[in-house]
Amino acid sequence: MLREDFKDDIFAGARKYQIVKNSDGTVSFIDVTEYTQEGDAIGAAEFNQIGQEVNGKVEKIAGKGLSTNDYTTDEKNKLKNIAAGAEVNVQSDWNTTDTGSDAYIKNKPASMKNPAALTFTGGATGSYDGSSAKTVAIPTAVRVKGNAETTYRTGDINLTPENIGAAPSSHTHAASNISAGTLGGAVVANASAVATLGTKQVRNIYAGTAALTDGSSALPTGDIYIQYE
Repeated sequence: MLREDFKDDIFAGARKYQIVKNSDGTVSFIDVTEYTQEGDAIGAAEFNQIGQEVNGKVEKIAGKGLSTNDYTTDEKNKLKNIAAGAEVNVQSDWNTTDTGSDAYIKNKPASMKNPAALTFTGGATGSYDGSSAKTVAIPTAVRVKGNAETTYRTGDINLTPENIGAAPSSHTHAASNISAGTLGGAVVANASAVATLGTKQVRNIYAGTAALTDGSSALPTGDIYIQYE
């Protein structure tokens, strides 16, 4: 800070000086003015101090005022570390195809795998790693119930011929229901099932060497006996 208490000389009239001859032939001037107040002397030290103070001040610019310097070192370093051309954060958009857009995502994979692989078990098995689109056909549920049943079955199904209206493996048919085919076993005619045996109905046929006696040999009605030698 500069001094602010400098004083001037105060005296009446004009300054008065006395000339004194020196031994070397020169003269000196001695101030003999009568002062009511002696002022302060200003030398190089004072002028240097004034120069330093002035040089340290900011030059005033028209239209602008002076303020305190609140710019900190931390703020300066923060700005220094920002890359040239940096911008405010932009929300990336997966669907953006414009490579010049700030929202464009570089080096996107062509496809993304499912983070958890899927495995199919049961009636059909398989696996899927999520690397590409896949369509899985799910069959329509098939419901089963027997011909003589009123409700559909659930769980494991074990059907018998009777459940679906089929004849059991061992069964009989009336002769009138057989129109053609080859019989793999013996066919026994039941003479009592009909009152009269027609020509197209099945008969029991016997063969032997013994002769039958008319009126005494027992042969059921409708049976045929063939004698051979």
